[in-house]
Amino acid sequence: VVKDFPDSPEGKLGIARFKEQCCLRGLLLNGQPVTPDAVVKDYQAAKATLELARFKAECCLRGLPLNGQPVTPDAVVKDYQAAKATLELARFKAECCLRGLPLNGQQVTPDAVVKDFPDSPEGKLGIARFKEQCCLRGLPLNGQPVTPDAVVKDFPDSPEGKLGIARFKEECCLRGLLLNGQPVTPDAVVKDFPDSPAGKLGLARFKEECYLRELPLNGQLVTPDAVVKDFPDSQQGKLARARFKVECCLRGLSLNGQPVTPGAVVKDFPSSPEGKLGIARFKEECCLRGLSLNGQPVTPDAVAEDLQASKATLELARFKAECCLRSLLLNGQRVTPDEVIRDFPDSPAGKLGIAHFKDECCLRGLPLNGQPVTPDTVVKEYQATKAILDLSFFKQKCCLRGLQLNGQPVTPDSVVKDFPDTPAGKLGIAHFKEECCLRGLLLNGHPVTPDGVVKDFQTANAALELARFKQECCLRGLLLNGQPVKPDSVVK
Repeated sequence: VVKDFPDSPEGKLGIARFKEQCCLRGLLLNGQPVTPDAVVKDYQAAKATLELARFKAECCLRGLPLNGQPVTPDAVVKDYQAAKATLELARFKAECCLRGLPLNGQQVTPDAVVKDFPDSPEGKLGIARFKEQCCLRGLPLNGQPVTPDAVVKDFPDSPEGKLGIARFKEECCLRGLLLNGQPVTPDAVVKDFPDSPAGKLGLARFKEECYLRELPLNGQLVTPDAVVKDFPDSQQGKLARARFKVECCLRGLSLNGQPVTPGAVVKDFPSSPEGKLGIARFKEECCLRGLSLNGQPVTPDAVAEDLQASKATLELARFKAECCLRSLLLNGQRVTPDEVIRDFPDSPAGKLGIAHFKDECCLRGLPLNGQPVTPDTVVKEYQATKAILDLSFFKQKCCLRGLQLNGQPVTPDSVVKDFPDTPAGKLGIAHFKEECCLRGLLLNGHPVTPDGVVKDFQTANAALELARFKQECCLRGLLLNGQPVKPDSVVK
């Protein structure tokens, strides 16, 4: 490919853009990986100020170093400002806000993000997409929660806007969010997807969700065969189809009346960097679940080799963490906790991975650097990564296991206060109240009643969790609305 580009300014810019993709996807050139520094030099040689700024933004968000140093959000902002790229700057600030990355030592507020988007069709689309994230994550704008109705109104009347509305309505349907005071039905979502390549792919993915969640379409349950047929015959469609077959295989579901074998799954992945990474991830699942591939067990060494070949540093670190926690050998040796920590990349996702692993080490009593991992250490790691929900779940574990923080027991009241005001946070509170109810723990000095737990699950639209709780009430003889819970009502 590189040889075919002409020796012209446009050709040199094309080479730089191609090298960027090789760098980000882990493709080799002349048998060597393309480094971020090499991409930067090519863009500088082509005097491509905007492309250089965009690439630095990718490096910042992916944790890729330049000249051996991490790319800071402030450096990216300066580059966008120098290129007078108002739209790209607003999009980057939106990412900083959503990922908790500071600018000038301050957190980026949602209000500041919205103000920065230009008054253009692309800017309006950017605002709508950002408001969608604020709505789904419970982030306020102008001190008020962003409602689903407000999000839909903000999407422009364009092909991109119509696709955005369809995808958002899909989220509302799957999360139980209301539009115009009514639940969004799967049938309504299907009608909204536009007849375009992206729309067809989105529709197929939504039907996949309907099948996996047993949501009916036109009064009928969606079959796996129908899902497979709906995926378009594009590179993205083939990849999505292969990923769906992964789910069918791991869940023991049939296609065309036959079980989906691991060998069939591997054959379906396209021969692309994303496809190869998909195969590596699937082999990891086979290894951890004890599934055979072509009649042979998948070894941890084979998984590690595939992840290394895909340049999947983060996935490799996560897999080594699993090997450590499950006592699986790599190269004939046990994986130590210290080795796992060293392998995580210096990126936001890598730092969160370290926090999750330290969480496990703390609860399992695994030492790091010869010292036990304290709950206070785990809390600091989660706070540093702005992982509010993960921190809340960890404090819940400390409360239920009797672990102390700052030398004090963690009270149920403090656990509830720490959960964020988001759909996931509300569901977390409901789960915790369920534990308090079943264990006889007090909240605000009062026992948590089964009726109170049921209301919380209903508010969170958590039908499966509600059914499981009613099952516990039935088996333990707990009353709901003053009446015993009958087995028949649980099954229904």
